[in-house]
Amino acid sequence: MTHQVYIRAAALFNGSGKDNACLKRHLKTQYHLDARRFSRLTLLTLAGSLQLSQQQLPKDTAVYWGGTFSSPSVFNEMMGNVFQQQIAKPFDFLANLHNAPAFHTAAALCLNGVTIFQPVGIEPESWGKPLLLAANHVLQNGGSALVGWSHEAAEGSREREGCCCMYLSCGNSGADGEPQINISHAEQGAAEWRPACSGLMDVVSEWFDCLAEKKNRIRIAAGGNIALEIQSFGGLKLLASTEW
Repeated sequence: MTHQVYIRAAALFNGSGKDNACLKRHLKTQYHLDARRFSRLTLLTLAGSLQLSQQQLPKDTAVYWGGTFSSPSVFNEMMGNVFQQQIAKPFDFLANLHNAPAFHTAAALCLNGVTIFQPVGIEPESWGKPLLLAANHVLQNGGSALVGWSHEAAEGSREREGCCCMYLSCGNSGADGEPQINISHAEQGAAEWRPACSGLMDVVSEWFDCLAEKKNRIRIAAGGNIALEIQSFGGLKLLASTEW
């Protein structure tokens, strides 16, 4: 049995210009979360994903995440300690595991479903993979899934940092006509959505903007012969990123 997949809510967080101390204070103040040993990538992820805590996600909600493979700041410091000072720091290694953002998101939201993190690029065929996995999870199993993307820029880069995420579940559409996701075969010659900007956070944010428009239809190439088709219907319910 297959199920209809709807986007119930989405959240954006722009972390550019916010240092780690600021992010940790925000998580402590808003969510009572002690984030002292978390990498910057995980801090950015939590600052965005925890905005969805008000949705009262079911405990078995799966988490599918895409983004930078590792936290550049933690990775560079860790490698410097090993090769220059011959010092190994196990906690730095644990904080830099690429599944950490998905794992800590699930832990903070008290979720016990599957957690998967996938390194992605800015091409729809790449960053669309976590969305494909999450949509297929709900389509085949029912229930719900949290899907998101986060990015920590390398030192000196002007790339936007932050987190974009959305909550998917099966069932009936809400009264306002929530966006619906379908998985289909790619059609030769069919128009597929391509972003006008570059940078992972800018690309996904642009896609969110398209979903916010009512009665919009968007096709995303997901690689191979698979495409994701999203009907926005009444528009995306976007939880505005917190400005502080």
